[in-house]
Amino acid sequence: MNTDRIRETIRKSRREKGYSQEYMAQILGISLNGYRKIEGGRTTLINPRLKEISGILGIPLENLLFENFSRNLLDLIADKSLQIENLQKMLSDSEVQREMLQAEIDCSKTEFKASLESKEVLIGFLKEKISKYSQVH
Repeated sequence: MNTDRIRETIRKSRREKGYSQEYMAQILGISLNGYRKIEGGRTTLINPRLKEISGILGIPLENLLFENFSRNLLDLIADKSLQIENLQKMLSDSEVQREMLQAEIDCSKTEFKASLESKEVLIGFLKEKISKYSQVH
């Protein structure tokens, strides 16, 4: 935890909100000098106090404690979303390939059945000719 960065973030956010050190001290229930020590780095920042300060300033505690927390989290979410999209595309492509293979199998079955039927017709025809030939000779 980079306390200098945390203190600077507190100071910057307080100024952006237009809050004075006196106002912050009053809301926190501490003396002005006590608040100045917080921003000036002359006192230890403790978690309950940080939580109060982050609440007053409207900064998520995670963003106060960890540099670029939201950005890193958003990047992670974006990466995971991209991975999900890629996996969905792969799944879709696999489904298309499966459907194409199934169509090929169905077509091959149809051709095979037609071939068998044709051979059976041919065999029947040949048997008939053999039978007629046998009767003549």
